Amino acid sequence: MSADHGPTAADLLAHEKDPDRYAGTQFDVRAVVPRLPADPADAPWDGFTGPYGPVGDVPGHLAGLASADPEVADEALDGLWRSLHHQGTVYASAALAAPFLLRLAARPRTHDRQGILALVAACARGASTLGPTENVLWLTEGARGGRAYDTSGYLANWSMEAVQAAVTAHLGVLEPLLDDGDPQVRVMAAYTLAMASGPAPADALRRRAGTGTAPLVAASLVLAAAQLAHRHGQDAGPWLDALLRDPARPAEAAVAAALARLCFEEARPAPEELRPVLDGRLDDTLLRALDELPWLHHVGLGEGGLRHYVRYVFDPAYDPPPPPGSEPPF
Repeated sequence: MSADHGPTAADLLAHEKDPDRYAGTQFDVRAVVPRLPADPADAPWDGFTGPYGPVGDVPGHLAGLASADPEVADEALDGLWRSLHHQGTVYASAALAAPFLLRLAARPRTHDRQGILALVAACARGASTLGPTENVLWLTEGARGGRAYDTSGYLANWSMEAVQAAVTAHLGVLEPLLDDGDPQVRVMAAYTLAMASGPAPADALRRRAGTGTAPLVAASLVLAAAQLAHRHGQDAGPWLDALLRDPARPAEAAVAAALARLCFEEARPAPEELRPVLDGRLDDTLLRALDELPWLHHVGLGEGGLRHYVRYVFDPAYDPPPPPGSEPPF
């Protein structure tokens, strides 16, 4: 608590039995973000916290991101990760920073725009909360079905919802990035749009998925559109099935459509009609290409983990190994 500025939102909400009584107030970051000033220095950083407490350094990091010096920009991005997001937990500071980050990512001269989008998407999504073998794990965001708190006691749900709302409010900034000259930016723009608080970006994603584009970008567009449909209760099945029947689709997009289709299934084993795509086309070369998809990394299915996942969904008796790496992303 700051003697100069009074209690932070986390001070008030920590262990609060009824945090909803603060909904819509200056302690609800969802209500604060739409009214943020244009200058990051004027945002109410002192009223909210990050993983390590006060976040007064965030405006400086945001200024560093705009630097023409790549080393300065890289250091600033590292500092923002430390100040906004920690081990899958999202903090209110992330919600305050999200609009400024999105605008920076839209500037062609900004360094590592895909890295900035990755940070926003991570803050909108939070940590996966299902086990590594759930079919719907692909499209899981944040803590579903209950409240999640950050380490300061503030509602992480509110922080994630505010970031998702910021993504929605900046569709006009993000959608043009789907046509960016850098394929990595296009992939991360699709991933970020998949975190929107409403289904509005779906049309733009589907429309571009139907045009000639880089294979990995096409896969990202398919997954993003399907994720939005899944989150918002829409049936993407007919569209995904049409993609699967189209022989002109690149293998990456076909596999993405099949994986997305699995997320709309209620139980294993997976439908046999998906086997020719998932089992028949998933060779080592394609696995290495798909490793670049952020959806895979979020759920621990990179570095060959996808092969185990595919075997699992077709064979109920198969017990897949844990995700590779010493620190699973769950």
